[in-house]
Amino acid sequence: MKVSAFDGTNTTDKYISILFNETPRVKKGTFIISNSSNLSQVYFLDSFYSGSSYKTINGDYLGVAVNSHSQQLVYASKITGSINSTDLIFGGNFWNIPILNNSSVPFYRGFYFLEEGVYLGKNTGGIQGYDKNGNPNFHTQINTGFYMESALIHDNRYFVAEEQHLSANTVRLLLYWIDNGVLVQQTTVNKDIKGIYSKNPSTIILLANDASANGKVLFYDIPSGGITSPFNVSLNQIDDCLEINTGTYLVVEGGDITTVNVNSFTSAPYLTGVNANNIWYDELTNELYVASGNSLDIYDYGTKSLKGNYVHTDIIKDVVFWYNK
Repeated sequence: MKVSAFDGTNTTDKYISILFNETPRVKKGTFIISNSSNLSQVYFLDSFYSGSSYKTINGDYLGVAVNSHSQQLVYASKITGSINSTDLIFGGNFWNIPILNNSSVPFYRGFYFLEEGVYLGKNTGGIQGYDKNGNPNFHTQINTGFYMESALIHDNRYFVAEEQHLSANTVRLLLYWIDNGVLVQQTTVNKDIKGIYSKNPSTIILLANDASANGKVLFYDIPSGGITSPFNVSLNQIDDCLEINTGTYLVVEGGDITTVNVNSFTSAPYLTGVNANNIWYDELTNELYVASGNSLDIYDYGTKSLKGNYVHTDIIKDVVFWYNK
């Protein structure tokens, strides 16, 4: 910290050093999630990629996340069960919100988690958010006939939601103020969005499939609300995707994994012939987890070398990483 004193002619500067000590961020483990007969099996994967049963959760499956800040495993069902949180330090249930649903139709259809907040898209329209203690802290207006499927909090200002129509092939992108949930802007996309990412304060990148099952890279301009396709990359149908860093993505297409870079407008094969269904990236260990059915291969992201393999009891629904903070 610098303190300056000026008497109108001369300036004197004094400096004070401030040292911050903090516990290093470390990985505590990986959770593997599968679901069968309205029971979700959560397995713990250690650093040797050996799995052991951790918890069984009643209900079907919508989404899961680790809140490493508060050391919670957050789980969401869509038709039966609940939205709940497991205390990762002491065990047991931290909070639980039952799904009051007497229908076979999903009560929730969309799941998004960031920092310590979970956001759910209702089948009847509207988005409901909960804080780390399970208290409601965010909601939007009900857009009848539409439901949120995927989302992004952009620039700490906007809640960006892909909302699909229940019966028609209509897809919209909506921006809400993150502070109060008021609608700011909406644009018709009519493509199945697989990933929503921030590029800069005024630009959002959409990875999506068109009606012909071709993967597309779309640029959404917030000031104008317009969508363009300046990057004419050739992609098969996108099954999954993730962001490695700003503007660089891994895309699962046709069982292969492709690198897409919107900063340089280039794409390149990353892993071919791996029969990939889904992928997850652990930024702390620089590992890429590649699922094919119930089999999980773990690669070093930089060298692409295979580090290990894990075979689960059922088809792998999700992989989430647990850190100490």
